[in-house]
Amino acid sequence: MEGLALIAVGDLPRGYPALVKERLQKETSMVCRVLDQVLDPSVAYESERAQYNCRVLLPLLENISMEENCRILGVADVDLFSPIFTFVLGEARLNGRCGLFSLHRLHPSQYGLAEDHELLRARAEREALHETGHLLGLEHCRDPNCVMQFSASVEEVDLKPAEFCSRCAAVARAAF
Repeated sequence: MEGLALIAVGDLPRGYPALVKERLQKETSMVCRVLDQVLDPSVAYESERAQYNCRVLLPLLENISMEENCRILGVADVDLFSPIFTFVLGEARLNGRCGLFSLHRLHPSQYGLAEDHELLRARAEREALHETGHLLGLEHCRDPNCVMQFSASVEEVDLKPAEFCSRCAAVARAAF
C-alpha cells in the first residue's frame, strides 16, 4: 500500500501520532495510518549531549518492515540532534522512505510558558507536514506561505502555515 505510516518513537503525549494524521492526509492526499508498535529511542541517546542522534534513529525507522511504497514518519518527544546542528526539530531523507520529528522543542513549557495543547498540536502538524514534504522530494522553500520553509526555531515554526505553497503542492501531488 502506498502511503504514510506514523510510528511513536518512545513515550508520547496522549493522542500522538494520531493527532497529526488528519492534517497529513488533508494536505498530501496520502493514506496515513498509525502503527501499533513503538520504537525505543534509547540506542540513539548520547549522554555527553543529553540528546538523541536522529542519524541513528533514521536507519532504525528504515528497517521497519512495511510495504515497498510506504513511507514512515517517526513521532518522538525527545531532544534530537544531528551531528552538524546543536538540535533539530526533525529530519527526513529527501525522496526517502523515512523521516522523524520531535515534539520536545515544540512544547510551550520548554520556553517558560504554560502548556498549550492546541499550540503544540499546530506546531506538530507543521513539522510532520514539513518532514513528509522532504519524503516527497521537496527541498526547503523560500515562499513565506509554505510549510517547507526552513525553521531554526520554534518561533519560525509558528510563523509558517500548515500547508504547501502552490508550487510545492504540485510537486508533492506528483510524488504519490
